[in-house]
Amino acid sequence: MQNSEEIIECKVVDIDEKGRGICIWKGKHIRVEGALPGDIAQFQPGRGFRKAKTLKRGNYAIKPSCVHFGICGGCSWQHVPYVQQVWHKERMLARILDKVLTSKSKVYPILPATRIYYYRNKLEFTFSHTRWLSRNDIDSEDRVIDRRALGFFVRKRFDRVVDINSCHLQESNDIRNEIKKYALTYDVPFYSSQTRTGILRNVLIRSNVSEQFMVVLIFAVYDKQLAMKMGEHICKKFPQIVSFQLIVNDSLNDSYSQYPAETLFGSQYIVEHCDHITIRIYPQSFYQTNSYQAMHLYRLIASWLKERVVTCVYDLYCGAGSIGLYILNDSNQVIGIESVSMAVQAAWENARDISAKNISFFVGKVEDILDLDFATTHGFPDAVILDPPRAGVHDRTIDFLKKIRPAYIYYVSCNPISFARNVQQLSEYYEIRQLRAVDMFPHTPHIEVVAELCRLNV
Repeated sequence: MQNSEEIIECKVVDIDEKGRGICIWKGKHIRVEGALPGDIAQFQPGRGFRKAKTLKRGNYAIKPSCVHFGICGGCSWQHVPYVQQVWHKERMLARILDKVLTSKSKVYPILPATRIYYYRNKLEFTFSHTRWLSRNDIDSEDRVIDRRALGFFVRKRFDRVVDINSCHLQESNDIRNEIKKYALTYDVPFYSSQTRTGILRNVLIRSNVSEQFMVVLIFAVYDKQLAMKMGEHICKKFPQIVSFQLIVNDSLNDSYSQYPAETLFGSQYIVEHCDHITIRIYPQSFYQTNSYQAMHLYRLIASWLKERVVTCVYDLYCGAGSIGLYILNDSNQVIGIESVSMAVQAAWENARDISAKNISFFVGKVEDILDLDFATTHGFPDAVILDPPRAGVHDRTIDFLKKIRPAYIYYVSCNPISFARNVQQLSEYYEIRQLRAVDMFPHTPHIEVVAELCRLNV
């Protein structure tokens, strides 16, 4: 019988697909949050390894740039040198895709990020009246009186918020801190999810490569006068804010995508420039959160498509139509399908902004719209672009693709595991010909994959 008090020390030898360190003990893989190869981890076998922790750092780790590292829920790999982050992502991807790659699969090296800090174009911050207390706060002889916070949730907790002073993800620190300063100065009530009282719930900040900003306040109750006063102050102080909006969310959760936004100052949207196209981005719009890497991703798909002869392209899960518009030319037709009506409205606007022809968009779930009647009416595709959510492509859509068998499928995935599953489902008729990972998320274990699947007889 295993001694439940036994303490085991074991060397970390690898990193798994979720970024956790791996120890091997008696043939078992012990996963340790935050651990790196070369570290010494400690755990108790009798406790199901849930308490495994890093005991001693090896020579691998570096000092994180952010003072909130380890508490905040983001940037879990800031202590990993960037060149090693890229190397580990390639290894993780190779393990995940081992069973779906063939002898004809050309796998290119991962495309590293051009910017490893301040690369995100969208951040959401949460107001809280009971901020997370650090160990220094707890140990201090001074009593913490004001616990109001504006920041991110504590890692793996959704009831406490880390008060963020400086974040390395987006060049919006001054804007966020001024919003908090205004709220504290004028004693604007921070929202409490426990008592459902207060006004300030969240703030969304979006930016573009031109260093313009959209700020969206999310209130728990409608108070336009307050929002106008805050907006007037913030916009005057930061002229780079081109859009200031208000959303009211009186629900039990923080999801605001179903609620309309009211424009208080500036435009209803912010414009992103991506080579030859422009994209209108509204508060609820989906767009790749790393604008700099999105350009490389779109260029990659376009370069692969140029090698093929295609006349009709389906852009599935198209969002605001950015990929379809990017690869559109005079010799092809693009048909986009997206379930979010506001995104489709933006897609039509984006098409008009660049005078795009031969492109159309449809609202609805991909698996509900696609059938043989649709293809007969609008044309059978030579190529299909897939950019699904993390869960992957719906089984009905997979079945449809197996029926019509377009010559080429271009798959963009933020989840290599669901991507591998979908490729396996299509393996009777398709194989991966080209694949490349694009590092959209430095300092995290997340991987974006772009692949060209070719029909077996092509």
